[in-house]
Amino acid sequence: MSSEKEVSRILQMIQARLITASEGVKLLDSVPKNVNKTLPKSSTQGTRPHGWIRITITDQKTGKEKVNIRLPANVVETGMKMGACYCPGVNNSAENKILDALHAGITGKVIDSIRAETGERITVSFE
Repeated sequence: MSSEKEVSRILQMIQARLITASEGVKLLDSVPKNVNKTLPKSSTQGTRPHGWIRITITDQKTGKEKVNIRLPANVVETGMKMGACYCPGVNNSAENKILDALHAGITGKVIDSIRAETGERITVSFE
């Protein structure tokens, strides 16, 4: 099975709740690293593709992390679809900001916001 198919299958298993996100991260870590060769590069910069995207959702009242998932950056769009299940408040401008950061080669936090209605902090960063 190719690396991309393995990653896709693992993400489907997480989305279907057959495995937990942390189990999925362990499986993704075991996928051969050549998966990142398919990452798009910025057309204006000669940056190296990102390795990972991390999405965290933290309850501001308790400080407890509800979600902490690390995915290969080449599956950002699929990961964003998955994340929408956990944080439906992420809008198109946030999606565009994430994709723009990916293509520009930006490392670090891209999104850091608090959802007023739930008191959850959502962060998205590239590693």
